Amino acid sequence: MNMSIRILQVYGGLCLAAFCKRYRISHQLVNELVTHLFAAAVSDNLPNWNKIGADLVLNGRGDPIPRDVIKAVPSNVASDFERLVSYSVEIGTVCLFCASTHEPVDFLNTCISILDDHNIEIQFREQYDAYCNETPCWGEPISMPELNEMLVRYERMFVDEK
Repeated sequence: MNMSIRILQVYGGLCLAAFCKRYRISHQLVNELVTHLFAAAVSDNLPNWNKIGADLVLNGRGDPIPRDVIKAVPSNVASDFERLVSYSVEIGTVCLFCASTHEPVDFLNTCISILDDHNIEIQFREQYDAYCNETPCWGEPISMPELNEMLVRYERMFVDEK
């Protein structure tokens, strides 16, 4: 699979979803953000995708996390949740209006590190590790069926704790 920034952004959304699943964090604003992160893969207008993300109530761009979202997050993981929200968003925004750099990979690595700290395993790790030393570019959008296939493939991405 081409490891474009679009795909890295989907992986960032999957990291946030995995963390929320582990800690039973459920909130409509989190769902909206994760859905938005996935939408980078299919967007044919990245500036518009960026604007939509900036307008979200939970947007990961330095605005405080809404109180009702914080109430849904266990206090012992609130700091990591906030970091994960910010870093997962940065994957797609850091190189949006400039030359491609390795920063999207660095931000995804930070997201994965946060999951590692919480013993949350992800099934896309093997595919990602094969490409993580490349400098990604945005690449072309994928189709909605391709995104849906990718999400279905990773629907069971969480390794159950024993």
